[in-house]
Amino acid sequence: MDWSILKELGFFTAIGGALTYLIKTLGKHFMNQNLEIHKMQLNQQLESHKAELELINVKQSRLHDKRIETIQELYEKLTEFYMDLDTLIRWKNVTGLTDEEIKKQQFEEANKTFESGSKFSRYYLMNKLYFSKEMCETIDEIIKEMRSCQYDLTIQYQWINLSADLQMNSFKQAKEKLEKEVPVLKEQIETKFREILGVE
Repeated sequence: MDWSILKELGFFTAIGGALTYLIKTLGKHFMNQNLEIHKMQLNQQLESHKAELELINVKQSRLHDKRIETIQELYEKLTEFYMDLDTLIRWKNVTGLTDEEIKKQQFEEANKTFESGSKFSRYYLMNKLYFSKEMCETIDEIIKEMRSCQYDLTIQYQWINLSADLQMNSFKQAKEKLEKEVPVLKEQIETKFREILGVE
């Protein structure tokens, strides 16, 4: 038997094993290195996405806070306008006042509705972007109805020498709207506001 062939085979086997081990070790090292680089890239992307989400959350939170403030302010102005109109349809005990004082008081109450109605309408128009189109339609409708009531309740101050019948018909028409139609719209708005605010 030729031992030299076996020696050479052993030598080549040893070199082949060493090369295989070296290739495996280097491959493992490069794979680990690539894996670490990949992990670092993924972590950077994750941090970037977290920062974006945080920014979105902050923006959403600020928007929600602004919507809450807007709802609160708009609802206060709506209620003031409603209460001012309601004052015009309520019977009042005016004993002790002269006819002139009664007319002056009625005129001041009528003027108050113009002021509160204007504040409500202006605030809504300047902030309607905070509300859905459906919500805006309801608010537009209540403004139309309340302005119509206002016109009918203050018609005697807008036109000279109106007949008593025309004034009474206008008053009845406004009273009916203010007691039946406007509260329904107001309730719809309140329900939608509660949904936005998360109030049950």
